[in-house]
Amino acid sequence: SQAGVWKPEELPDDLKKYAIDPESLGMHYSSSSGWANPGDQCAHLSETIMATLWEKDGQSKGVKRTDFGKDEADSHAEFYGGSVTYQPTKGAVSGVPAGAQNYHVSAGHTYIVSHRFENGDILVVEQNYSSKSGAGNGSTCTWNYRIVTKEEYTSTRTKFFSPESLGYKPSPKVKMKG
Repeated sequence: SQAGVWKPEELPDDLKKYAIDPESLGMHYSSSSGWANPGDQCAHLSETIMATLWEKDGQSKGVKRTDFGKDEADSHAEFYGGSVTYQPTKGAVSGVPAGAQNYHVSAGHTYIVSHRFENGDILVVEQNYSSKSGAGNGSTCTWNYRIVTKEEYTSTRTKFFSPESLGYKPSPKVKMKG
């Protein structure tokens, strides 16, 4: 198996307390049930989690569809009326530039930040990572967890957006895996 990349059932016990569980948000694994935007690409997972995780006055802002993973942070910032940053925070959506880390050359990639560790590395939840989830392993509406190092997201100039500073709070339904 790839180092630092796990299907949900492979996630080490010591990481479960940091791992956002999409099922707690009503999303079903390997089923479109509960997905605001079902599919097999990275954007489908990020857009669905953003639409179900963040609430203001108990209401979701809805789903923001974006063509490419690299544009997710920018498009969500515009959708919510905020701005992107290069600092990951829990629950933030990312926009990984095209060509970074061997991701699809033109589309880039996106994931949701599940936790930021003291050293700056982050645990992410994503779809369409090679052999782990989504089109990357021939499945739909699935996800995996992965450690992204601070060096990796910094050197690639990955963008992040969280609506927290705009009065949005995580859904009270969200739970960690452990």
